[in-house]
Amino acid sequence: MTTSTASVPLTYGTWTSIGTAPLDAAVASSSYGAYVQLRESDSQPAAGAQPHYRLNASNPFAALRSGAQVWATVAGSDPTFIATLDVTTGIEIPGSSGGGGGGGSNGSVGSTGAAVPSSATAVGFQNAAGNLVLPTPSAGLPVADSGAAIAGASIPAGGVGLTGWLSAIWSKLTGTLTVGGTVTANLGALGGAALDSTSQAILTALQAQRAETIWTDDTNAFFVRIDAGGSISWLTISGGASAAPGTGARPAAGASIILDATRYQATAAGTGYAIGDYLSHVVTADPSTGAVIANFWLNVTQNTKLASAPSSANITPIAPLPAGAATSALQTAMTTALGSPAQETGNLATLAANVSTATNQVTANGTLASILAKLSAALATTETYANLATGQNSAIGTSATLIVGTRTGRKGVMVTQMGTAQIFIGATGVSTTNGDLLIGVAGSSKFYDGGAALYGVVASGTGSVSYAEIY
Repeated sequence: MTTSTASVPLTYGTWTSIGTAPLDAAVASSSYGAYVQLRESDSQPAAGAQPHYRLNASNPFAALRSGAQVWATVAGSDPTFIATLDVTTGIEIPGSSGGGGGGGSNGSVGSTGAAVPSSATAVGFQNAAGNLVLPTPSAGLPVADSGAAIAGASIPAGGVGLTGWLSAIWSKLTGTLTVGGTVTANLGALGGAALDSTSQAILTALQAQRAETIWTDDTNAFFVRIDAGGSISWLTISGGASAAPGTGARPAAGASIILDATRYQATAAGTGYAIGDYLSHVVTADPSTGAVIANFWLNVTQNTKLASAPSSANITPIAPLPAGAATSALQTAMTTALGSPAQETGNLATLAANVSTATNQVTANGTLASILAKLSAALATTETYANLATGQNSAIGTSATLIVGTRTGRKGVMVTQMGTAQIFIGATGVSTTNGDLLIGVAGSSKFYDGGAALYGVVASGTGSVSYAEIY
């Protein structure tokens, strides 16, 4: 920046205005122990005001705002020290190599790419207290955080400014993303999802499934092959333990077996069965040779296999005929019981004494006539009525109103709705709370037996009915 050159005397402890400053000012190296203080202010600072910049041999450079009002003073151990401020080349302390302000070298400035000069001036910033703070490698220049958080987001406790937000983001990323080309998704346990433990349980259950097949070998014997999840064992066809088939072992595909089962019922208890249990004798045979393959007993009632055949004295075959059927044995017993039929003579005399005679017939006729009379009285007869009387009443009000009067010998009366008002029908004194309802639909009707008088009442307004008497 181009500006005029001015020399300003500086004194100890007194702020002296040096007017509007350019962008920068500097002080050359000095052998004095004093230093120059600079402060930007629109008015003269108080005597004890803190400076914004302190320049000496080890900190010879300060950046000033263009056009700022700058004040300067000298502080240190030499109260008579005088310095000259040149607004173009900076502040020169007597005895420096910088000359009298006419373009000498500035020890705080280095060439681009060269090593930092030992007397280089650090650029700092003003903190909240108004003091100069120099940045360091561990604490750089602050970044102004003039933005705002999104709706619903707040910085975690302990975080401040941009660093706080960045550390919060990092804490959320840590443990969920794996750096190095592999991304690991941590979805957690979804509700109802098949976890590894569930899959292992399913696998274990599948492996425990049992498959049974029939095998044979060149001896034509039959074997049961048990495959329990890859574990192979062998049984005989009757369920006993067996060695594996011999030469020519193969599945008995297409082979047939004769199976015969006879059902018995236990009449006495024995090993593996109780009285009344149903037992089944199962025999299997090879159809080509007739050789018995298996011969065993089952307790059908208890669903178990007997260790040995029951005693024949303890069982009886279950007959296909129901108990008491006419078997040959029962027929023989019946014939024995009947013996030779004897001639009937004793009852013939009784029969002869009770044969129909004229006297007996008269008695019977009288009895029948009495029965007929009682039946005639009990049976309903057709009733006939010679008279029919009709009438209407169109002024049934909110108090009991006579519809039809008493008539002796009346079979009944039909009351028919002519309007739309609900009518309650009953004896004298009938009301809307105790009467028989005749709905408010024209043509609806009620039939009442006997010759008693009928009254009607409506809740509001008037009602209209017709009636027909049969007597």
